[in-house]
Amino acid sequence: MFLVIAFIVPYVGLRMMIPQDVSLVEGIYFVDNFSSPFNLSGLLFGVISLYFSYLLCNDEGKTLIRKYMFFSIPYLVMIAMVGLFGKSDCLSL
Repeated sequence: MFLVIAFIVPYVGLRMMIPQDVSLVEGIYFVDNFSSPFNLSGLLFGVISLYFSYLLCNDEGKTLIRKYMFFSIPYLVMIAMVGLFGKSDCLSL
């Protein structure tokens, strides 16, 4: 619960101090991410690079990758919904 509050308080404070006419979400691209060959290739690249990184790690590194992936699930879900897998900043370690 502390982590949620630690995120929400600065976010709301910054949104109130810096007024913007910008939307956080331009659209929902969930279907596009799994139907476009370019976006599927971006997803495949992310999965393969994560797989090879996992193979090259010792037990401690594998534990760190599993923890990293677990705690980044909300971010990855948001990428699948509002981002495009074909972009270079998505699913990169």
